[in-house]
Amino acid sequence: MFTLPELELRLRPFRHSDLDNLYKQEVDIEVAPLMTKRFITPRSEKFKDELRDEAEKETEMFCIIETIPREAAPEFVGATALWKRGEAGMRHTAFLIVLEKKFWNKGYGKHITKFMVDYAFRHLNMHRISLEVFEGNHGLSEVVSIL
Repeated sequence: MFTLPELELRLRPFRHSDLDNLYKQEVDIEVAPLMTKRFITPRSEKFKDELRDEAEKETEMFCIIETIPREAAPEFVGATALWKRGEAGMRHTAFLIVLEKKFWNKGYGKHITKFMVDYAFRHLNMHRISLEVFEGNHGLSEVVSIL
């Protein structure tokens, strides 16, 4: 688990209980177009199996972003990941971050992106990190311009 105390957030490993929140983002008509190439269509509950498989098998690191609770339970903020790219050992990853709408425009993306990029290069020994920004995702475009 990684703590970002300046934001009162932490990054923790993915759990199967996170699937409901991830599914909710994938079917949100405002969020989904900013995070996926998939067609935005209604999805069955079985789609959660695809999300679980991607998180467990296709990533170098997949973290849930949540608040650090003072008294209440942690609140789901979003997810961030480093996706496997190319053949094993090529040390190339792709970065992903998705936040719940209520956490947009608070600077969280910038801090989490800086943390993940630094972690990938320093601790996972990556040589290259790729990022796709979908049209309309102005927040992530601004983050990339400062890196």
